[in-house]
Amino acid sequence: MKRFIQTITVLSVTILLGAVAASAQFTTRAKAEIPFDFSIGSRSFDAGTYGIRVMRTTAGSAAVTFLDKSGNALETVVGLVQGEQRLGEKELHFDRNGENRVLRSIVLGGSGISIPVSRERRRLATTVSLNERLVVPITTVN
Repeated sequence: MKRFIQTITVLSVTILLGAVAASAQFTTRAKAEIPFDFSIGSRSFDAGTYGIRVMRTTAGSAAVTFLDKSGNALETVVGLVQGEQRLGEKELHFDRNGENRVLRSIVLGGSGISIPVSRERRRLATTVSLNERLVVPITTVN
């Protein structure tokens, strides 16, 4: 009976630690000076300084929130941790066609986050070819 209780205790602790690790999130804060109007998903934004909060989970996804100068959330999108893998680089990547600029991905020093394709970006891809990619550097903050 004593061995049974020890086994159950060890299994319970292992399951509990696994659940805590699975729910762990890693947050990165950054700031970007974006010199042009752009869109994320279906929303458009003016050129300016934006805060960026990226909350990565161990499940391979990330919630990306754009913040105004006061720290208020403007838009949150969920992306997949993958995208460009450029060590040391911290950048926002935009697709551009004419005056339309759409956020495509975020690179944060070794891991990339692909932003889901919006209807506008999908429409652009089917009607005309994207003619330029823009890169905006970002600065991480603590």
